[in-house]
Amino acid sequence: MPIPKGLAARAILELTDGRKVYIEVKDGSPFVHFYTVWIVLQHNHRRMITECAGRSRNCAASIEEAAGIMAMHFNTYGNAKVRNTTVKIYRKRLYQERYRLRPDELGLARIYNTLDRYMQKTKPEIQIFTRKTEAALT
Repeated sequence: MPIPKGLAARAILELTDGRKVYIEVKDGSPFVHFYTVWIVLQHNHRRMITECAGRSRNCAASIEEAAGIMAMHFNTYGNAKVRNTTVKIYRKRLYQERYRLRPDELGLARIYNTLDRYMQKTKPEIQIFTRKTEAALT
C-alpha cells in the first residue's frame, strides 16, 4: 500500500466495538490542527468515516504521546476500551521537522503591539462640501 503524499506519521487506536481512531501528522498542517483525527467504523463492506476536531500541537509533544492521551480518554470516558495501539512513522525527517518548527512558522498568528495608532492625535477631517458663512453672505 503506497504512503499518502505529505503524511509524516500515523497512530491507529483499535477499539473493542470495531471502531478505529486514526491520528495523523501531515506536512502543511497548521499549529491549531496539527493532529488530524479520523474515526472509521467498518461493517462488512460498508465503511463510515467521521472527521473529528483536530488537536493543536499543545495537545502532545509526539504522536506516541497523543495516542496515549486519546487511549486514556477512551478508557476513562468511553464505552469501548482500546484494544490495540499502533504507531507508524513514515517519513522520519519530515516528522522531526514538523516538531522543530515554532508556532508562528506553523501558522499561528503573531500579535504585534499596535497601540501606536491609537496614541496618535486624530486629525480633523477635511469637509469638502461645506459652505463658509462668509461666502454665503456675499
